[in-house]
Amino acid sequence: MPTTPEGDSRHPEAAVDHETRLFLLGEDSSVQPLAHDRYVALARNETVLPEFAGRRFILVDWYLRIVGGQAQDVVNETCAWLVFDAQGRLDLHAALAIHEKAAPREAQWAQVRALVFGSVA
Repeated sequence: MPTTPEGDSRHPEAAVDHETRLFLLGEDSSVQPLAHDRYVALARNETVLPEFAGRRFILVDWYLRIVGGQAQDVVNETCAWLVFDAQGRLDLHAALAIHEKAAPREAQWAQVRALVFGSVA
């Protein structure tokens, strides 16, 4: 059975959607979800996150294929640096100045996968 915009061959009755999920990966190996709306407000300089003042993170951005309300596949993945200034605003210039690759550790990848897809045996 071919895949259609309304569903897929594994779940013909289920609607297919897509959604973005964002995660902040700390240098201390922490992993925490970041709501898309909150990220947009940060990028537009409409909000600050004082709890992140003076810190840097790897931002993992997963664009997911959703079937029947459940994440099925990662369609696209990007990783980039996010740097917060002393007040908790995004500092895009500082992020661009980092020449080190934004490369999550395997344990962080495992945490992200568990958050998106649930525990995997």
